[in-house]
Amino acid sequence: MPKLIVFLFSLALLNTGCHSNSSTSSSDPSKEQILRLNSHSEPSTLDPRHVRDIPSLTTGKILFDGLTRMTHTGPILSIAQSVEISKDQKTYTFHLKETFWTNGQPVTAHDFEYAWKSVLDPLCPSEFAHQLFILENGADAKQGKAPLASVGIHAHDPKTLIVRLTHPNPYFLHLTAFPICYPVCKSLESNWASEQGESFICNGPFKLEHWKHGSELKATKNHNYWDKEAVRLDAIVITMIEDEHTELNMYENGELDWAGSPNSSIPPEALPSLKSERQDELFIQPIAGTYCFKFNTKEPPFDTLKIRQAFAAAINRHSLIENILQAEQQVACSLLPPCMRPKASIPPTSFQDGDYTKALQLFEEALVENDWTRETLPPITLMFSRSEKHQKTAQAVQQSWNKTFGIKVQLQSYEWNTFIERLAKHDYQVGGRGWVSDLLDPMTLLELYKFTNDSDLGGNNDTQWEDPRFIQLLEQALVTPNFEKRNQLICEAEKILMRDLPIAPLYHSTACYLKKPYVKGVYLSELCDLDFKHAYIER
Repeated sequence: MPKLIVFLFSLALLNTGCHSNSSTSSSDPSKEQILRLNSHSEPSTLDPRHVRDIPSLTTGKILFDGLTRMTHTGPILSIAQSVEISKDQKTYTFHLKETFWTNGQPVTAHDFEYAWKSVLDPLCPSEFAHQLFILENGADAKQGKAPLASVGIHAHDPKTLIVRLTHPNPYFLHLTAFPICYPVCKSLESNWASEQGESFICNGPFKLEHWKHGSELKATKNHNYWDKEAVRLDAIVITMIEDEHTELNMYENGELDWAGSPNSSIPPEALPSLKSERQDELFIQPIAGTYCFKFNTKEPPFDTLKIRQAFAAAINRHSLIENILQAEQQVACSLLPPCMRPKASIPPTSFQDGDYTKALQLFEEALVENDWTRETLPPITLMFSRSEKHQKTAQAVQQSWNKTFGIKVQLQSYEWNTFIERLAKHDYQVGGRGWVSDLLDPMTLLELYKFTNDSDLGGNNDTQWEDPRFIQLLEQALVTPNFEKRNQLICEAEKILMRDLPIAPLYHSTACYLKKPYVKGVYLSELCDLDFKHAYIER
């Protein structure tokens, strides 16, 4: 076992001990421990295999647990008691603790094997199935080219899970802390994720008490949880209010203990006063995410590269951040945020921020080359999910495009789940969507554009853009053990993405939230990994 891995797991054992000790500190256990927060939209699912947004990632962490769990120091062992890694770093043997589902059944290695293989079943739609292509025969199984039995995950016995990778991966133990790698109780019926209360079977720090759709989700402490002594909250209540002003008022009135990121937003115009009046409660931190406009590259006029280049250039990102967003975001003219960019690499871009002159030149050239006029140009609609921050962003960009090109751009907003369904069905022209990476690996963001979402391999790439050389470079990077060479391949791939511009990056994101001073022990990473396992209320 490499020394680095040994150190990682030595640290993991120390961290686990520290957390257990902290659970007996100063808070008065006789007082009710209920944490209240808001989510701008409902979780898209409670099934960890189908998590595709931050609200469902948050509920996944509340209700489930995996082989590892993320902390400030990295992944620590959770359900796994220990792990052995082969010399070639391609075989992981996990030995499991004795843990239980909320129905009292033991969590076994068979539950992990069942869950992971179900994600790779060709008949199972999963936007993040590509994350398990690292498993031996994972990609072939998803395409129906290999049987699921050949996939590199095997329950040797109820307490021993053997995982075989196609190649070494430095982030695999981070991935096992992500919902796509959580177990699912093998004995459950197929519709189990829609059940309520005691009928919903999970294995995390909390269990589902109720989910009143469009209103409230409540989770209470799971007394069957293996580390229940470390869990100090009695309950977590998540309201589902779309209006950020209402959410902020609820926080100000003491009805919420947490407001804003990662499940919602603080109204941008409220930030200046909050920075001066609530500086001890307002937190802003960079995250590994980028907000982009996606172009439907099969839908006129955005099937034309010069149109995409023109529209990407005709946005003043600096002004947008300074005057509208006001949450310390960074201008983005490429996909990878600074915390994920390979050291010494220069961000690739095919446009300059707010270059209106060049944008107009490209637009005029595109009109001539496609035999369009401003009157015959296909009508353009910019679509975004319903949020004040997204609405103000869209309005600013709309004004810029209208003024620069002398055309009329329509705006259309949708509730979150409707919005992502329209993207997935390619029922849009331009759509604004932010992505926060699942791992601190630049491959994670780039792989979002590897395969179109209607391919056999699935995915999230609803721009309908696909490039063979881009795919080849990412495939090479996956199996390249030399980090320097791997980073070179990643940078080359990003250049191709920014050359063809299926997306127009706007800004690198930040997490901006309000937290009451008495809320302690919450873990929020730069990946928007929000974990309440060790949270508590200290009045």
